[in-house]
Amino acid sequence: MAGYIKIHRKLLEWEWYGDTNTMRVFLHLLLSANWKNGMFKGVEIPRGNLVTSLSKLSQALSLTERQIRTAIEHLKKSGTIAVTTYSKFSVIEVLNYDLYQDNDSQNDSQNDNQEVSQTTGYRSDNASVKCQSNDSQTTTIEEYKKVRSKEVKKKEEKILLNTCPEPVAIALPLTGGEEHQVTQKQVDQFADLYPAVDIMQELRNMKGWLISNPARRKTKSGINRFINNWLSKAQNQSRGNQPTMPKKQESMNPFLEMLERGEFDE
Repeated sequence: MAGYIKIHRKLLEWEWYGDTNTMRVFLHLLLSANWKNGMFKGVEIPRGNLVTSLSKLSQALSLTERQIRTAIEHLKKSGTIAVTTYSKFSVIEVLNYDLYQDNDSQNDSQNDNQEVSQTTGYRSDNASVKCQSNDSQTTTIEEYKKVRSKEVKKKEEKILLNTCPEPVAIALPLTGGEEHQVTQKQVDQFADLYPAVDIMQELRNMKGWLISNPARRKTKSGINRFINNWLSKAQNQSRGNQPTMPKKQESMNPFLEMLERGEFDE
């Protein structure tokens, strides 16, 4: 990765500045975040975001996963980062990421022959070294930061609305070691179609059955039929139940006989 990041002296006043682990994790996230938009397994990873996990951060920083988890919670509570969790990885967003980068127009308010590093606070001039403060320049920078902060906030809201995938409620194993992810939106749709059924419990039942019967797992093209057949049977079973006691002990799994007969197969 080329380039550099900027760190303002106000970081000294940050509540977690004295927490070594939190500071290390924060700086690592700043240095590791995407500097341009990218993709990862079909998910858009915008600038200022990175794909990672507790184990990867633990390995990179030589900290325990518990220490990493605690530092992440500190950063989330202080509004420094936002975390979106998927089934196999997490996306961490460094909030106000652009304010830490070197490709903004801040230097437009400075002299062409002068360079400023907010990381160290040192200022150099091609002709001579000057240490005098410039109140008007500081005001311009602060005004710019306020405007940029609003722009970044709007961009974050747009990303959350338009690019974040639906949260996954459960993943069902398929043939070939693949998975079929059932989103929360689909769970809500199933709840409307099968109002007498506890959708999440039945989905867990399906997952358990598929894990126990690997030879009878479904393909991508057949899994939706399997789900709907299962939920339809559960709906009919629920409606057909009577408040009277059964005459004999039934199987613990009301769908076992139907599954053995292959009614849910493609």
